Amino acid sequence: MKGKIIEAAFVLAVAIVLAFGFVSCQNTGGRSKEYVSGDGSFSITVPGEWTVGDDGRAEYIVLDNSDMTFSILVQRFQKTDPSFGDFQSFVDYYKESVLQSMIEAAGEPQQESLSIEGMEQAVAESYEISEAGSTVKAFVAYIESETAYYVYTLSGTGEVYDQQIEAQRSAVSSLKEK
Repeated sequence: MKGKIIEAAFVLAVAIVLAFGFVSCQNTGGRSKEYVSGDGSFSITVPGEWTVGDDGRAEYIVLDNSDMTFSILVQRFQKTDPSFGDFQSFVDYYKESVLQSMIEAAGEPQQESLSIEGMEQAVAESYEISEAGSTVKAFVAYIESETAYYVYTLSGTGEVYDQQIEAQRSAVSSLKEK
């Protein structure tokens, strides 16, 4: 399991680094499309046009806009993994293993509770990192279902993030287990 967390950290780090490298504006468009994980265990429906990342991981969905200034990453972790005792221990473990450097750079996140139909519980945090005249923002939602934990991460450059966040943030409620 530790390997999956390290892989998740790498994917998230790449998304944030790419977001720092590009700045542009993109409209989400009016259409929504369902994306299904490689193993078929879950799906999410999001508005806009997206490039699907092919990272070879069955329990992930990775989506990028055309210029890679905004990314969506959805990950699934089995609740039966002995690394996690309960929902809070999963959140703590993920933050320590994957988000530690982002938390150190951004400081304490803004936290909020979420309500997602069909899920047992969910919480979210928002981060903002400014460096060398660029700003990267991230929204990270931790979600518990009956059988799994999910992490839904939105990240992008300041301007693009601000344009996308409301539509993409509300898409978290479309998370469905198959």
